[in-house]
Amino acid sequence: MVAGTHAAGPRAIQLSVDQLVSDWYQREFGISVPRPAIFNDERAVDCRGDGHLTSTAYLRTGSTTADLLVLYLTRDGLNLINKFRRNVLMPGGRFNVLSVVVRHQATVGSDPISSWQVAQAAVNDTHVKFARDHGYSAPLVEFHNTNMLLEPSELSVPERRDIVAAALQRHNLAAGDDDIVMIINIDPARSEGGRTSPLPWRSIYVGNYAQWKTELRTTDWAAIARTSYQQLMAYFWGWQPGWTPTCGGTRLGHEPFITSPRLLGWEDVDGDGVPEVLDGTPYGRSTDPRY
Repeated sequence: MVAGTHAAGPRAIQLSVDQLVSDWYQREFGISVPRPAIFNDERAVDCRGDGHLTSTAYLRTGSTTADLLVLYLTRDGLNLINKFRRNVLMPGGRFNVLSVVVRHQATVGSDPISSWQVAQAAVNDTHVKFARDHGYSAPLVEFHNTNMLLEPSELSVPERRDIVAAALQRHNLAAGDDDIVMIINIDPARSEGGRTSPLPWRSIYVGNYAQWKTELRTTDWAAIARTSYQQLMAYFWGWQPGWTPTCGGTRLGHEPFITSPRLLGWEDVDGDGVPEVLDGTPYGRSTDPRY
């Protein structure tokens, strides 16, 4: 697809969108990204009707971390709208999650761990299916969950990290021993959403965002799992809602994932048969000095 022209001597060289995006990486970050990951769906607009081309590049800095580069461009690739650079968790591999369910009998019932495990397994199943559909030998993401039940009295202020750490310590657990500490607090007397916190240990907190008053159904547990593992977890991978903006119930085809798998490095965009999140030379780079 021809998108624009750059002057070059007496002639103007026509450039594809891919080439233009690659040039923006070099210009804005000083990084070579020959085969960029691009999401450019015209249906992806916010409630004001605004949309853009999004490109991401994960350049590994360690076994679990990456330097994430993000570009927002006009859909023709000719103009820069915004850019970001962050140190993030690599969106691939096995993540050990210590998941704490607070026992509010009215909402979570008498056996919440069993219901929660079913919802957690369904999340892992989506990654297994994605890998199978793309011909990968194993899922790119796997959550290994350790679940525990705490009484509300043990977490008097469950959003306070020091109180969470003290409660875990009483059960001979340390908050920093797992990749993620997750608190599921469906308090029928309290309406609140979810949030993440990166330091001193990564945590995910999910409150009673749907104002549940009665015992959760299977579909409710599934919704909580999507919020926890698909949405809030993605913030640690550097995701932001602006990557693939939508308004209301618009579906773009990547659901139940929170954004396009291409932008998370889960697809092979440079044609070498390896998804970029596993690729030693991602995005067509000849070498990756950050690996």
